[in-house]
Formats: sequence, structure tokens, C-alpha cells
Amino acid sequence: MRKTTEGRARRRRQQRYVALQRRLEVVFRREGYSRRKAHDTAFHLLDWLDELDELHRLYRHIQGQSDRHVRDVVTRFLVHAPHHINAAKFLYKLGGPKDVFRLGFFRRSRVSTRWHKRLANRRFSDSAHLIREDRNR
Repeated sequence: MRKTTEGRARRRRQQRYVALQRRLEVVFRREGYSRRKAHDTAFHLLDWLDELDELHRLYRHIQGQSDRHVRDVVTRFLVHAPHHINAAKFLYKLGGPKDVFRLGFFRRSRVSTRWHKRLANRRFSDSAHLIREDRNR
């Protein structure tokens, strides 16, 4: 019985996704986007909906959730969604990502810069040694 319910829920999510994809593509095409660009923009606005739904469920019922579950849900969202949001923003002609909160995530640290320079001068198989070396500093 549970598999049937999960299957129906999955089909409903897929139908919702397809309907949203089509509607967004129509809007973007009317704005003059090529078929491909309209499709890609819609895709990047939708591909992370499952993670958003999961994060929303977590926020509604956060009490009683284990720390590990909270971390897992937040991590899945943060790993997946921002890249798609940035891609959609770029395709929608709003520019690329910006450090609006001035957290410095576009600046390389000295350790990061040193690591990248050294990595460029070594074979890929040596990269594990470089990572260990930088962690020990």
C-alpha cells in the first residue's frame, strides 16, 4: 500500500513539474527567449523544488527533528539550489552571483591561492597530499 501511495505522490509531483515547466516556457518565449533558453531557464527554476519542499516541511515541523536530519535537509538544499538559482538569474538577464552581504566568498584566501598554484604545478594524483598538507597548517 505504501509503495502505491509513494508512486501516486511521485506522479503528482512530476505532473506539477511538467505543468510549471510548460507555463514558464510559454512566459519566457513571449518575452522573446529562444525555445532552448526558455527551457533552460525554466529547468533551473524548477530542478530544486524537491529540496525546497523538503526544507519547507522541515521548517513546519522542526521540533522533534534530530540534528542530523536538520543538517542533512539544509545541506541538500544548499548544495543543489543556489547553483540553479544563479544559472536562472543569469539566463533571465539579471546578472551573475554577487556577494551582496560582503561575506568575501569571491575572494580567495591565501591558503586557497597557494593550494591552486601548487596544484597547477603538480600531477592530479598528488592533490590528496596537498590537501592533507594544507589542513595541517
